[in-house]
Amino acid sequence: MTCSNDGVFHIHKAVALEAALRLGEWYPRWAPHMAHGYGYPHFNFYAPLGSYLLVALHQFGIIYPLALNLALALCVLAAGLGAFAAAREWYGTWAGVAAGVVYG
Repeated sequence: MTCSNDGVFHIHKAVALEAALRLGEWYPRWAPHMAHGYGYPHFNFYAPLGSYLLVALHQFGIIYPLALNLALALCVLAAGLGAFAAAREWYGTWAGVAAGVVYG
């Protein structure tokens, strides 16, 4: 798993989201098992897109710590592709390649 102070929290959010999805809540507001079982309105304050990505990767049989690392790698790849596309649009192909390599 990544060396971060909040990596386990992201996994916990994904598990809470997966539990809500299994109950039919596609955009949950309340995470009943957070805050030591008292529940917490986590998804009211933090967008769950990253957790959706973790749950989707988990549905393919990937364990959550590996899914977190893959999701972070996909985000870095997407950022590099975005930098490439923006620089290519404004400055040309070679500048786009350089920006994509440096940023990604």
